Amino acid sequence: FTTSFFISSATTLSINVQQNLYDKKQNFKGWENKYGFYNEEVLEGKKIRWIGIDASEVMDKDGSVMIIPMRDGNPAGHKIPTFVRIYVDNILVKVVMLRRGLWYDVKLNVPNAARDKFTLTISVSRSWVPKKLGINNDTRELGIMVGETRFIN
Repeated sequence: FTTSFFISSATTLSINVQQNLYDKKQNFKGWENKYGFYNEEVLEGKKIRWIGIDASEVMDKDGSVMIIPMRDGNPAGHKIPTFVRIYVDNILVKVVMLRRGLWYDVKLNVPNAARDKFTLTISVSRSWVPKKLGINNDTRELGIMVGETRFIN
């Protein structure tokens, strides 16, 4: 069983490997693992996207360091901060603590790999629903706000 597990996790049987395979025309032929990101909005002059309690998408690797602006927008005023776990290709790379109302530029070292794409997954410690708080009729389960990501070398 152990041998079979390691072989399947490191070869083309791996979901992570399948997500990043390309054909000769460079068209994506694997499974695009995208969920949890809502449509782009403009808030305070910034382009943002809300995410659910968990969100994942395939990203183009445009540098060795990725910067992700993040903010906890929950108006409930919890005393305990929100914790965010960030995964690159299903490997935990950072845990961040967000206090309500503040923007944080989270820097991630993107591992060197032969591929030019990777899967970014963000998992949040709690979520909230605006309708349940009486703010508006929005029934989405919201985690945090994510700004426009950028890369530096």
